[in-house]
Amino acid sequence: MTNAKDLNKYLAELILVQYKEALKKAKITYSTDITYKITNNNIELIIPKEIDYQEFGRKARTKKVPIKALIEWARKKRFLSPITTAWKIQYKIFKKGIRPKKVNFDIDKTIESIDISEQLLNLASILNK
Repeated sequence: MTNAKDLNKYLAELILVQYKEALKKAKITYSTDITYKITNNNIELIIPKEIDYQEFGRKARTKKVPIKALIEWARKKRFLSPITTAWKIQYKIFKKGIRPKKVNFDIDKTIESIDISEQLLNLASILNK
């Protein structure tokens, strides 16, 4: 029979792996490792202080940017001729694309807390069969 601490640690590791995979899929890199702390039936994911996000950009000569969105943006910014401006921006993006750029988020130690009481019960019943 497995004790509760081992089950908590096992679940925490599984959640941590899933979280890291989600960050990798979203092309988010982080400067330090994500850690966890187990308290009662909660796992607290401690996220690093600094996270870098890589924007994808847009390749040249691929699908055009939706013109309606550009016209709406130009109207909000109060350009004199929003339709002409939108067409010019769309053409320029289509011809040259948009370079990907790095965005840096400073997030002073955000903690995400996950209640694992139900998962613990399920895991315990599976392991004790």
